[in-house]
Amino acid sequence: MSVNSNSGVVHPLVHEHPISGRKSVYLHLGMTGAVLEMKKGIEKVEKLEVLRLLEQDEMTQLFNRYNALLNDAAYSKDHHYQEGDCIIIDNLAIAHRASKAAHTPASKQGLRILHRTTVAGMIDFDPPEKFGLPPMINVYGKNPFGSGVFIGGGLGFRWDPNIHMQN
Repeated sequence: MSVNSNSGVVHPLVHEHPISGRKSVYLHLGMTGAVLEMKKGIEKVEKLEVLRLLEQDEMTQLFNRYNALLNDAAYSKDHHYQEGDCIIIDNLAIAHRASKAAHTPASKQGLRILHRTTVAGMIDFDPPEKFGLPPMINVYGKNPFGSGVFIGGGLGFRWDPNIHMQN
């Protein structure tokens, strides 16, 4: 499960797409405050103690592997926007992110304007029942899982301090 660092919304990290049935990954490299997994040998969560937060080194490794996948030409495509372009993305099926140039000051690249519209999904994207988690966790409160990365606010877990990110 991934936990959004700003809203506390909990989503499955790996899920089955509701239409295609394909396995997909849902991980936000810029606003994830925690990643939870069930301890080995557990089938269903009866108490939160059977969940564990990934530690900093595990999160760094996960985020770097995912970033490498997004950078792999076999799995990615760059879109070079032109005036009037309209891109429609299914967040449950397509991982996406802004290019490095998107974070360049407007004085160097020109003004970048993005209009984003979000529509309601066909089904709730809540954690599976076996995890026993609510759809949201208070990321600004006390860490209810013990040790591990649990960050509320801002850009969440900083997996690479050399990458300029903004949201």
